[in-house]
Amino acid sequence: MNYRYDIAILRCIAIIVVVLFHYEIKLFSGGFIGVDIFFVLSGYLMTKIIVGKLSEQKFSSIDFFISRFNRLMPALAFVIFVTSTYLFFFELPSILRNFGKYGLASLVPVSNWLYASSSGYFDTANLSTNLLQHTWSLSVEWQFYVAFPLLLIFASKITNKVSVKTSSFYLCVSLFLASLFSSLFMQAEYYNTLFRIWELTAGSLLFFFEKGKSNNPKWKSFLALCVILICCSFIIEPTEFWPNVYAVPVIAFSVVAMFIGCGEIKPSYAKVINYISERSYSIYLWHWPIFHLADKNLPVALSLTLIFSEITYQFVETPLRKKTTKHFFINLSLVSMVIAFCFMAFMVMLTPKAEKISPLPNDVIQANRALLDKDPRRNICLNTSGTSSQNCIYPSNKADFQSVLLGDSHASSVITAIEASKFGKEGVVMVAKAGCLINNGSVSNSELYKPECTEFSNKNIGNYEEKNIFITSRWPLYETRISNSSDYSAFFEVACNLAEKNNVYVLKSTPEFDYLVPNHVARNLLSGSEEGDEVARNQAMEKAPIFEKTLQKRADRCGFKILDPSKYLCNEQICKTSVKGVPLYYDDNHISEYGNKYLVEMFNSVKQSKH
Repeated sequence: MNYRYDIAILRCIAIIVVVLFHYEIKLFSGGFIGVDIFFVLSGYLMTKIIVGKLSEQKFSSIDFFISRFNRLMPALAFVIFVTSTYLFFFELPSILRNFGKYGLASLVPVSNWLYASSSGYFDTANLSTNLLQHTWSLSVEWQFYVAFPLLLIFASKITNKVSVKTSSFYLCVSLFLASLFSSLFMQAEYYNTLFRIWELTAGSLLFFFEKGKSNNPKWKSFLALCVILICCSFIIEPTEFWPNVYAVPVIAFSVVAMFIGCGEIKPSYAKVINYISERSYSIYLWHWPIFHLADKNLPVALSLTLIFSEITYQFVETPLRKKTTKHFFINLSLVSMVIAFCFMAFMVMLTPKAEKISPLPNDVIQANRALLDKDPRRNICLNTSGTSSQNCIYPSNKADFQSVLLGDSHASSVITAIEASKFGKEGVVMVAKAGCLINNGSVSNSELYKPECTEFSNKNIGNYEEKNIFITSRWPLYETRISNSSDYSAFFEVACNLAEKNNVYVLKSTPEFDYLVPNHVARNLLSGSEEGDEVARNQAMEKAPIFEKTLQKRADRCGFKILDPSKYLCNEQICKTSVKGVPLYYDDNHISEYGNKYLVEMFNSVKQSKH
């Protein structure tokens, strides 16, 4: 196989943009497309290998899996082993607590399935606790390696050959499903192999189309397409709907660039391109955990990534590519996997004791523990799936209620503050669904108002009379999903209707931060520094200006009242993240059980009126 500089260049572009995206360089807001480019390259190369062997009747599934295993798994096992060893001695218990689970899922490999049920790919604050989040793409590739050869063999048995029709069929089915279910499974779609197959089969299609093309590379056209791909990484914004039809241009540009080709390039350029391309896998493996372990210090993270990727490339990847010692290195690969797997299993067993075995000071451990400082009844009372509400009453010994709390997961973070206030004496019922803005369905915006959210609202918000109704949500989140202020109408119509017969209080936004507050506070304590413990008010607040402007207008018109938590969590200049080393938030935006007690005064100050 002649060396393909076009593939090497695209691999360089892919790894550079995805690393810069993960390193939170704002210019590369769409750098996540690097993974999509990798999928195209992988689909092309795997099809070339499989079809070539099938046409010669020499294809062996076992040999294919062994070659893929040697290519991917030993380096991954090495990264996991080294990272876990460091965590065991030096990191926060919250990081160690889940690493064993993530490590096992990555080695199996089913990490994409695990992550699909937890944080979304663009939820950067929560992802900082998962040092193996980036391995989801390796799991997708492995699942492709298992399924695709079988699909091609099946097609060859039916038609006596594997053709462009086969790959076209799989591409169309996958893209159709990705587009069809994008609004229903937004978080899961990004990680779902079924919705990614079309990107891999796009590369497969290229293999069939390039068979009859003339060997006449067009360097200028290829370069232009590469520039377009880089520009895509500048202008594309993160979206929960990726990778449905939004990803088609990126995949198309990648395929056409490979089809055109670039031919030979200058030796001076080739040396740099080859260096990055050959180490791209090791760079990809190391860049994410090192960035977060370096506390997002860019120069340190970049330097360590290059050093550790070079070590991995020279001493793990390169030896395993030598075919002269095939059986020895197959055994070595298996041994490395077994060791890493056993170590991860050991870490999973240690998970309940993560805090006890940690050598860190107690105040650091206590600050880090605030990640768990949530409403004890949260898992029961906050709806996370389906459309039914548990209608939990606080305190739990109350059989009736005089107050109602409506909202999303932010309702769960303030419910015990209402319970501790004067309103708790007569009972408070919580009706809340995570990630949902209550609405009546009058506005057609599936990104802002998911169908199940509308159904939940219509099904569970009762015809209340003479109740005290509190409404809270993560307003900055929904601000990113609107096209104009009128999109909020479906929410405000509910609030206004409730205000006709009830005392309605809408809570404004709580402060938001760019990091997990407990981890940040714990690291500050560990370093003996309180720097960063106070954040400028305009940085923590003012992230939903359209909502708050509309809120005031609707309050004047409908008669509901506005409560401002920031008055009790911030002063005119700054918002605190902790008090005496105890975090006020359990992540980057939800107030903790400790923190919400600062809001009891706000609820006690409410003056009720009779309807």
